[in-house]
Amino acid sequence: MSLNLSMTELGPLSLQALSRFLSQMPDEGAFKAPKFSKGEKTVMRRPAPVTVSVWAEKNRIIHTSSRPGYWRNSVTPYTAG
Repeated sequence: MSLNLSMTELGPLSLQALSRFLSQMPDEGAFKAPKFSKGEKTVMRRPAPVTVSVWAEKNRIIHTSSRPGYWRNSVTPYTAG
């Protein structure tokens, strides 16, 4: 059973009256966590943490430079940390 009441429908309902009302509602049971398949767990798995310098070497492309192409930490090792 769900309770879909807006504040205007409740009116001057006191906290005690609301508590009594809710205590009379049937218990729907405890919350049950959803079951996920192995594939769903694989898709939702958090990716491994990657440092900024490693991400930059894999994904960053320099277009307007004297050395265009993928970012290389070897060119500026002080930025890799």
